[in-house]
Amino acid sequence: MRRLWIALLVGVAVFFIWSRPDLGPVALTGLSRLRLTIPSSILPASATASLTARSPGLGTVAHAVENEEYSEIAVTVLDTSASKDMRRLLLHKLVAAGLPAAKQLIEVASSPLPEAAGEMRPHSAQEMRVKYERSLRITALEALDKLTPDNPGLSEQMQNVALVQRDPMLQFLAQVSVSGIQQGRPGKLVRMIDKIVQ
Repeated sequence: MRRLWIALLVGVAVFFIWSRPDLGPVALTGLSRLRLTIPSSILPASATASLTARSPGLGTVAHAVENEEYSEIAVTVLDTSASKDMRRLLLHKLVAAGLPAAKQLIEVASSPLPEAAGEMRPHSAQEMRVKYERSLRITALEALDKLTPDNPGLSEQMQNVALVQRDPMLQFLAQVSVSGIQQGRPGKLVRMIDKIVQ
């Protein structure tokens, strides 16, 4: 029974990995168009001015957002009333920022999934909403797992994510990352996902 449960969790994780958008260099060429769709109410004026003054690109966008603004971005990522495209774009800004945004990535990864009202039927809008929310948290977990080899201080925070997270799949993925850290081989979650995708 335990093997069946683990196989089910891995299968669902594979589904989410396959359904996330491609963020390769080709996909990032349209970032300048995406940058124009960001409402100025989301980002502070200093970041908006900095974004328009610099050449487009993920690195310059990540550097344009100052450290204290990462918290505002994390709040928007977790805001279910914001548009899905905006939330995904802002999450990837946190991912691109790396270690300076690790605290906010921990917030996203450990935040509970929104409660489902009533019975969730297969292929319903409610089920798709939960899958989207879960995919945001998986992206944050992957980013944190990539940061752990160079930042051993993140291991305790990843353990907290595994303890706090109530969703079984997210809890399992966080535990995979923590087990890699404890075995002296950080980055285990990313390696596991890469093996599953291949």
